[in-house]
Amino acid sequence: MNNQEVNDAVSKLRDYNDDERARELAFKRERAITDYNHRFEKGVEKGIEKGIAIGEAKGIAKSIEKLLVKGFSTQKIADILDMAVSEVERIINSNGNSDS
Repeated sequence: MNNQEVNDAVSKLRDYNDDERARELAFKRERAITDYNHRFEKGVEKGIEKGIAIGEAKGIAKSIEKLLVKGFSTQKIADILDMAVSEVERIINSNGNSDS
C-alpha cells in the first residue's frame, strides 16, 4: 500500500468515529452479540446439566432395579445409594417401574 491509501483509510476511520449515530449502532451491535453469546453459553450449560441429571437419574433407576431383582429391601437400597427410602420408593413407583 502507498501512503495515499493509508491516508484515505485513516480519513474514513476518523469520519466514521466522528459519526455519533454510527458509533451508537456499532455499540448496540457489539452489545447484542455479547448478550447473544452469553445467553447461548448459559443455554448450553443448562442443557449439559439437565442431560447429566437425566443420565444420573436413569443410572440410579437402573441400579435400584438391579438391587430389587437381587432381593434387596428399599431400606437397604436407600442405604447403599445414600438416599431417602421415600425417594427410592418414588423412583420404584414412578410409571409403575424404575425405568424413569
